[in-house]
Amino acid sequence: MLKITKRQTESGYHFIIENCENAFVISFGGNGDLYWYQRCSNKSNDSKELSCKSFIIDKENYFLFSLVETLYNDVKDCKVFEMDEANDQLKRHQEDNKERLFKEGTIEWHCDDSNYDEASVLKIEKKEEAFLITMEKSKVENTYAVRIRNRRSRYNPFNILFMKMYEQLIQYDNDYQQIHMEEYLYQKKLEKKLR
Repeated sequence: MLKITKRQTESGYHFIIENCENAFVISFGGNGDLYWYQRCSNKSNDSKELSCKSFIIDKENYFLFSLVETLYNDVKDCKVFEMDEANDQLKRHQEDNKERLFKEGTIEWHCDDSNYDEASVLKIEKKEEAFLITMEKSKVENTYAVRIRNRRSRYNPFNILFMKMYEQLIQYDNDYQQIHMEEYLYQKKLEKKLR
């Protein structure tokens, strides 16, 4: 069962998204930037050997699924701003940055803190009825954390879409979350498979 824990901090909100095997965090930092990082298990009791797995977001929690789906589609369709012909230069800038961000059907955000080839990487890949979230460790630091800068991001203006998702995630209520019809249908589909 997917669980979302929402905590308010001095700078914003901290979301822990977990299933029975794994967890990742979306957090707004005091520096005004957004962070995605995976909580990893230390199976070998060696602080250098952390084991991370991919995280699946499916329709089990339709609220989160729909936010990730909107983020994915908006990046894929380069839908940050409404464009008209007068914004031709901005449109070309968006398309150039999209080519670096969206590769072969996968969002691939290299942390804004490090050199592109050495940075930790957040990947969001669409599967049939789910999204696969994968974090790749930095080649120079022992971290899976990905910083999404709101100023001077290499993927500007796509950082706006990640902030939009974060702001919509703030609306999540731990105590009251009405089941969506898609969640119900997805649960029925899973039950049918188990029979």
